[in-house]
Amino acid sequence: FLHVCGASQFFIDLAMGTAGRYRGGSAKVSLVSSALFGTVSGSSVANVVIDGVMTIPMMKATGFTAARAGAIEAMNSIGGQILPPVMGIAAFLMADIIGVPYSEIVIAAIIPAFLYYLAAYCVIDFMAAKLGLSGLREAEATSLWDVIKQRGHLLAPLVTLVYFLVVVQVSPTKSVLYAMVALILVSWVRRGTRIDVASFLTALYRGAEGALNIVPTCATAGIVVGILMLTGTGMKVGSIVIAYSLGSPLLALVLAMLITLVLGMGVPTVAAYAIAASIAVPALIELGIPELPAHFFVFYFAVLSHVTPPIALAAYTAAT
Repeated sequence: FLHVCGASQFFIDLAMGTAGRYRGGSAKVSLVSSALFGTVSGSSVANVVIDGVMTIPMMKATGFTAARAGAIEAMNSIGGQILPPVMGIAAFLMADIIGVPYSEIVIAAIIPAFLYYLAAYCVIDFMAAKLGLSGLREAEATSLWDVIKQRGHLLAPLVTLVYFLVVVQVSPTKSVLYAMVALILVSWVRRGTRIDVASFLTALYRGAEGALNIVPTCATAGIVVGILMLTGTGMKVGSIVIAYSLGSPLLALVLAMLITLVLGMGVPTVAAYAIAASIAVPALIELGIPELPAHFFVFYFAVLSHVTPPIALAAYTAAT
């Protein structure tokens, strides 16, 4: 629904007004817009496809090499899955597995997400300084206040979503439903964002199309987890992690990281997390690591697997 309202362009304009005027501005626009769109879409590949189409050519035009532009977009895009308030689909799965309110997951994600994007910003800034790249000229003429005045109402559904998830603490399904209703209502504030019957049906179609990518993934991941449990392979992997770590939580974390990165190389994050959570997390918990940090650790590297060679799905998408 956000997409048919033109939210992706709004996020680009918002990023342009926020960070575009600083050195390496085009890459910083990618950083902000990817974070905003990524937390809504929850998919690094979808983020690269929609956001990268605009930001990668912009980065190339301002002095970044094609390879650097693609890599920066991939790096920025995967972070949206750990960025509150929406995060990726795997975060909702985590809340369900652990049995805690989703609001706890959101609160726990604030510091890791901040550190991730702080590191990404610093890398871009240092690179821009080294290459002598300046900000975007068009960003100088972009007023953040004007962008918010024209399309700031599109932030209302995100505020609604956070309110029902964190404050009222209703289920994610109900929260999203309320956010959709809020979006449909506020979309009529401006002619260019209005959701009429045609765009309403388009939004439903795109939502169903997006679900088709997720449902088989979750189903297949469930089958894999079932096989691992029935054959005892999951327990064996857990035993291997414990045995090879020699009782050291640090070594156990390194082994869990490697397992998760390998599992996530060619599959969506939700599948990599679901499988790794069933075989690696129990071993980490047995070594004394608290449940929520153990799940978050595995989730983080499931996200990071999309920029891990040799497959690196997000980087592969950016390369095209």
